[in-house]
Amino acid sequence: MRSAALRTVELARAAHVGVSVDLASWSATRDSGVEAFREAVQALEPDVVFATEEEERVVGRVVDALWILKHGARGCSFGNDERDAVPVRQVLDSTGAGDALAAGWIVGGPDLALEAAARCVAWLGSMP
Repeated sequence: MRSAALRTVELARAAHVGVSVDLASWSATRDSGVEAFREAVQALEPDVVFATEEEERVVGRVVDALWILKHGARGCSFGNDERDAVPVRQVLDSTGAGDALAAGWIVGGPDLALEAAARCVAWLGSMP
């Protein structure tokens, strides 16, 4: 998996495409150890890092990138831009909400990111 990620980053950089990393891969952190995971993130030199507050605390801000911190029901910070979560009537399932947020940000920025996450948690089961 690591060699595939490194090759993908290499191809993206050659095409002048930005690179983002989501620290949510706790299995990778566990399997390689926190220090090795930090080194892997540093080697990728991402432009954007998605993380929860806990992931940021454990891994640390090891790269100079735009950090998008997920605060759950309290919203998200996009660098210094703090945003409240989009209200939902009822949270049914948070599965995939972080992925929806990241996809929304990549496609359309903070507003779409928060809307995508809100729509995701309002449905039972992960969203395609």
